[in-house]
Amino acid sequence: MNTMIELPKRSLPTALLLGAAVGSVFLGVGGRVAMRIFALLTDRAPGWSFEGSLTVVFVGAVFGMIGGVLLWLGRRFFRTSPMARGALFWIPLSLLYLRVLSPLSTDSLIAFTPFVVLYGVVLYRIWCRRVVASWRVHQIMATA
Repeated sequence: MNTMIELPKRSLPTALLLGAAVGSVFLGVGGRVAMRIFALLTDRAPGWSFEGSLTVVFVGAVFGMIGGVLLWLGRRFFRTSPMARGALFWIPLSLLYLRVLSPLSTDSLIAFTPFVVLYGVVLYRIWCRRVVASWRVHQIMATA
């Protein structure tokens, strides 16, 4: 849909909060599950601590906020181009993922990629179908 939707004043905090929430679930908790899968794939002894798990969830929320900012920037600067908005979200997200993945191996890609892709898909879908769609409804009601 190529309609012009104005950004509300609270759109950036909404994007940050949504990114943090989805990121903590898929990148944080999912990342912890992926670490367990990676340990099993590489025959390493899996370890677990409450503090370590909280750290991973927190880092997932922080990286999730980056995705929220990317979605907000796409809506801010490419209002009529869904392809450009998608590229602005997926390309940096993919490059950042490949940069922070250590070690970059087949086993790590197998363990972590599904959670990163799920994070991206869920965040993008909620942003487009729920958040931005609600702005359009509010704007239609305001002009009526």
